[in-house]
Amino acid sequence: MTIKIGEVGKSLYVGTSFDLNDAPFTVLKLKFTSPDGTITFERTDTVDGITAPAVDSPSLPNVGVLPANTYMLYLTQAADFTVAGDWTVCSEYQDAAPSLFFGDDTTLTVEEACD
Repeated sequence: MTIKIGEVGKSLYVGTSFDLNDAPFTVLKLKFTSPDGTITFERTDTVDGITAPAVDSPSLPNVGVLPANTYMLYLTQAADFTVAGDWTVCSEYQDAAPSLFFGDDTTLTVEEACD
């Protein structure tokens, strides 16, 4: 995945290693860590609108199509990415069972925006 610093409303598709539809989820969370590890922030379903779509994703570069219920979708916000480089993204899923699952780390490349 690639994004530019300051992009707002860009769709980020984060694949998980588990079925997000096994039970109704109580929390979906994405944790972002900057290239040097000094900046971290989290986004959640209830505050930031992360979803677990029940439809296949569009075809994504280097990934292809992510099957329904196997990825989280997040629309970027203005203050999300302030430095360029390879960020790490980790997904978290919780349900009432109770279950707690963490996805594999994903790399997100953040590039400088045009001047």
